[in-house]
Amino acid sequence: MADLIDSLMRISHEFRSLNLEPPSAIILADHEQGMRLLGLLHQMKYMVLTVGTERLGKPIEHPDGSVYMQIEIYGMKVQWPALKMALPDGGYAWI
Repeated sequence: MADLIDSLMRISHEFRSLNLEPPSAIILADHEQGMRLLGLLHQMKYMVLTVGTERLGKPIEHPDGSVYMQIEIYGMKVQWPALKMALPDGGYAWI
């Protein structure tokens, strides 16, 4: 996992070294890929994930009405399609 984080850091630095802005967003193929990424991040000692909080990502609504979860790594937004999860109190959270 550290290799992935290092690679994202290098991508960001390479763009900046060429006086270009790094990619503003990386969009993962599907929800499962986002959950796999969060699972891998969770294995890193400093990451704690809690359903219903922004630690799992922040829900972002796109102009077409679709909702994506978003986290930021080295200034680059990583997004994946969100799913609605029912909470015991009758509300919901995006994951």
